[in-house]
Amino acid sequence: MRPIYLEKLKTALDKNPQAGFSYCDRKIGLERNEDIIWLEKRSVSFSKEELMKRNYISYCSMVREEAIQGFDMELNRKRLQDWDFWLSIVVKGWEAVYVPEFLFLMYIRPDGISANMESWNEAVKYIQRKYGLKS
Repeated sequence: MRPIYLEKLKTALDKNPQAGFSYCDRKIGLERNEDIIWLEKRSVSFSKEELMKRNYISYCSMVREEAIQGFDMELNRKRLQDWDFWLSIVVKGWEAVYVPEFLFLMYIRPDGISANMESWNEAVKYIQRKYGLKS
């Protein structure tokens, strides 16, 4: 996290009372042949319709306390808990606000949960059923 991460995301929430959470761009570190390759992952401005199609928001976002709906334990230790969390907030009428800056770094381990595509596919299907989304 960059030192200004908290300040920038909180300011975005303060300026947008309809937003349940704020999010930013991120850099993702991937291990390749004993090296780490950093990829810039830009997000997009908030769109409920786009969020219903795909997860484009990082798990490391700032959430307004009164917007929190809780976590679905069915997804515990699987994938896409963040997408489910964002959808649970948005379906209650909240919006989100995008801060278009690289404020967050994340590292994906080759043996970590984010590397498991089978669990990702299962989680997508579960979330699509839960929210009545098209596959």
